[in-house]
Amino acid sequence: MSSPSNERVSDDDEYDSTEDIVEVDYAKIDQDNREIDQSFRIHEVFKCVLGGNYLAPLGRDIKRCLELGYSSGILMMELASEFKNCEFHGLDKRSSAPNDIYPHNCHFEKGDFYTGIKFPDEYFDYVYLRCTMVLIQEDKYNFLLGELNRVLKKGGWIEFTELDFEFRPKGPTCKSLEGILYDTLRKDNTNAQKVRQLGSILTENGFINVKERTYDIPLGEHGGEIGINMASFWRNLAQTYKDNIISKVDAKSQQELDEFIEKGIKEFDEHHSFNKAYNFVAQKA
Repeated sequence: MSSPSNERVSDDDEYDSTEDIVEVDYAKIDQDNREIDQSFRIHEVFKCVLGGNYLAPLGRDIKRCLELGYSSGILMMELASEFKNCEFHGLDKRSSAPNDIYPHNCHFEKGDFYTGIKFPDEYFDYVYLRCTMVLIQEDKYNFLLGELNRVLKKGGWIEFTELDFEFRPKGPTCKSLEGILYDTLRKDNTNAQKVRQLGSILTENGFINVKERTYDIPLGEHGGEIGINMASFWRNLAQTYKDNIISKVDAKSQQELDEFIEKGIKEFDEHHSFNKAYNFVAQKA
């Protein structure tokens, strides 16, 4: 396996602009809208960090692609606009994709991929996932990778871009928030840190030409536009898990919860915190 590269983006002047960043009152929007906003923000962050929407060496003649866990559908719609002769299929348990306005070659479907991916063998030229494996139950990893291998054509490419949920370095509030999130996921048999091993897991599951890249993504205003979007991403995610957080930190109201979250966001800049992100590209033998 290729050695991981480590690319810091936090000090790059290219990402210092804060134009067109929309601040949202996360406590007042529902889960669907939070998910859409979260999806858009992480999409823009990854697009800046990767320098585009994908790193797999895709040819212009690809015919069918699969996105697992498409959320708002923003990535699929951009790829479908770029590869107009390719049919893009998305599978997600919960869809936040638009109902009517999207490229004609996008097909958004709902389904539980824990029970299998309902497509024929060797059907897709390219399969990609973003911030999906970090939430996959640990005992489903090999089954899911086996299904992805099955539906991918020989010589086809698979790509993962995953966010590590650890704050580095971190203040006391961020340490508490991080611990609550990990504990909550563990109760669902999810090991969010398993994405760090995904390169070797892909090799163990028969994929070849595995390439791993590692990025440090700044959190907070010190990281410019990327950092501000990441702070909003975490503010949003904390609201999604607010019931778990309230019970752990003894917050007695939404206001106290908001104050706890904002204290953590402030620590991002005090400690110049960042998350690691991982991109894995591999090929089917």
